[in-house]
Amino acid sequence: MHLWLADLTGVVSHPAWTAAATILGLLAIIVSVVLYRRAKSRKRLGYAIETTPVATVHSDVQNQVKISVEGRPAERVHLVLLKLKNIGNVPVIAADFERPIALRLDGKAQMLSVNPGRSSPPDIKPSLHVAPTQVDVEPLLMNPGDEIRVSALVSDLSESPSVHGRVVGVTELVDLDHAHRNSLRARLSPVAAATITAAALGAIAAAPIAALVDAIDDDDEKHRSRVVLRDGKTFCGDVETITAGSTNFLTLLPAEGSELKRFPLERVIRLETNSC
Repeated sequence: MHLWLADLTGVVSHPAWTAAATILGLLAIIVSVVLYRRAKSRKRLGYAIETTPVATVHSDVQNQVKISVEGRPAERVHLVLLKLKNIGNVPVIAADFERPIALRLDGKAQMLSVNPGRSSPPDIKPSLHVAPTQVDVEPLLMNPGDEIRVSALVSDLSESPSVHGRVVGVTELVDLDHAHRNSLRARLSPVAAATITAAALGAIAAAPIAALVDAIDDDDEKHRSRVVLRDGKTFCGDVETITAGSTNFLTLLPAEGSELKRFPLERVIRLETNSC
């Protein structure tokens, strides 16, 4: 066996390998943190509000045109859609609610008509309590991923409605638009870190791998070993050790020529790798 072990040791101790090991360690830490955060129990409720103009009477024809919703007059009507969703990984039960989730109107806005919208799963049936300027969603069970919607026709809406509520284990209700952006960044961060790490590892590993290939395959003389004997003679070539009976020999394939040379190890005083 050629004495490539010393060459391999030199390659492995290359600073690039040390840097690669450091990056792998950092990647392992990142992956561990991500897995821990995903496994940790999180109770979160998110909401979203959408407002859409439905009908408006121009000031020039207010005397000729009137708008009414279920018999109630109105000048400007908006459709307000409230969406509530369990964006955590644990259920929120009815007992967790200190009070109902409330959709509140400000200014002169008034509720004209309120109805439950499409829910997911469809068998969720929220109970609603309607007041002139507020809709309460009564406490109910919401498993992770469950979503309910409430649609309301509102008159004289000038300010964006607000959502209020208090739930055990939930610090605050989360705006779903913000939560979606943060979740996207959180998902992309480990992917980006892994991509950058892989690219860095590839670049870092290129140098020592090339050195290893050279150490094994390159026929240039500087990668051969020098054997120095007790009588002062020196030989250059590829070396391997063998054992024959009770005597150890060193066998040399000279740099030039194909005839093997064999020396008892007691005659060898020095072996210099990568020196000729």
